[in-house]
Amino acid sequence: MKNKLLLLFSLTITLSGFSQSVKKAGDKCLSLSDAEKILGQKAALTESSSEVKDDASKQRCTFTATTIDPETNNLGHLYYMFEKYDNELSAQNVYKSILTGNQNMPNLQRINQLGDEAMRHTDFENFDLIIVRKGNILIRLKINKLTSLTDASELQTIAKKLTESL
Repeated sequence: MKNKLLLLFSLTITLSGFSQSVKKAGDKCLSLSDAEKILGQKAALTESSSEVKDDASKQRCTFTATTIDPETNNLGHLYYMFEKYDNELSAQNVYKSILTGNQNMPNLQRINQLGDEAMRHTDFENFDLIIVRKGNILIRLKINKLTSLTDASELQTIAKKLTESL
């Protein structure tokens, strides 16, 4: 029992340090509050990374619901990516590549009046994805494993809020 408590204490300290280092890694991560609104339940930041590669700097964050939804038996995850390209043309090309690669998929729709261009793709069962390009920046928000608690309207509201803050 003592070893289990020590392990739990050690894990808590490690996760606490991880959470603090995540905040230092980049300020372009989605807030926990916004992630919880989208997932419709308590969540935790489970992964965060940043990199500079080729002509872009990228910040990735993953939020995971803290409990399995009893109605769907799914555990919701929200993936967030903030990408800043050296120039607008590079961002346009990445967005166009994503759109072209998915253009024949069902339930893919463009979103008007959000950034310079935006799209939403969902199968209404497993995932819901919004990608927005504004100037040289791309924002991606993807829920994987939709639950009965997932709030698609919050996904769109927060995508709009993030875009307007650029």
